[in-house]
Amino acid sequence: MNKGLYQFCQKKFRTLYCGELKLSSLLIRLNSEYNFGKIKDGYLVFTENDRQALIEIVFQENQLQLFREPFLDKQSRAEAAAAFRNEKNNAYPVSRDYVLVNSLHTIRMNQKVHTVSPFTAFGLTINAEQITSIEHQKIVFVENLEIMAVLNKLNMPAELQDALWLYRGDVKKDSHSSKAYQFFRRFADSHQLVCFSDLDPAGIEIALTCCAHYWLTPQDSSVINMKLLGAENEWFNQNKSITYLKQKPDLAEKCQLAFDEMCRQRKTLKQEHMLRHSVKLALYPL
Repeated sequence: MNKGLYQFCQKKFRTLYCGELKLSSLLIRLNSEYNFGKIKDGYLVFTENDRQALIEIVFQENQLQLFREPFLDKQSRAEAAAAFRNEKNNAYPVSRDYVLVNSLHTIRMNQKVHTVSPFTAFGLTINAEQITSIEHQKIVFVENLEIMAVLNKLNMPAELQDALWLYRGDVKKDSHSSKAYQFFRRFADSHQLVCFSDLDPAGIEIALTCCAHYWLTPQDSSVINMKLLGAENEWFNQNKSITYLKQKPDLAEKCQLAFDEMCRQRKTLKQEHMLRHSVKLALYPL
């Protein structure tokens, strides 16, 4: 989220927890890019759950607490080095402006065709702002980095063979994932957006909040019951996402079925398990 929209949200929603606001360009953008509220009869109608989800998305993207911290006008390390001995002084992560993309065959952007690496590789790291067009019909948003290097080993549906795959980015404190989210959402009106996430509550939440049109997930959600060594921990570490999903009244059908199965079994499954066990994946509307 950029500075202008961040400060707008701080001003509008700091004390307003639910209600309706007359539509403006910023409210329309907040709805389309962040799935915030619903547009009805010239107004944006939102609930307390929408507000809480927005807080979590902003933290996920910017590592900032929306109603507690000001937006910091950070600069690049090269810019900081012009004045400070410590080049990291108030500097954003080096990777902030870049996204990682890959494809099974060729990467087609800006009306040019780029061949993928002949070696096992995560893909091509690019400056997102330099990309003006993507000549792939589908863009897949990937939660975990390891998947980016082994796309050909996924048991995926045929319609994704020609997709562009985009890594979500690290979400560690010293890293940044906002550029990937922004890049992904930029093509929401022109491309079919797909989210490929873990089969867990947090994975469903990512799929619902990244503005994807489809969720790529195991065809059979009961695959979470596959025999694996060790205890299940992830389910018990995702209380925030579990609460978010329980309070969301209009979950897409597949999301609801998957979540119900997780609640019954109290188990989850990671993308790495899907990869290693060749779990059959399918696309479902969100």
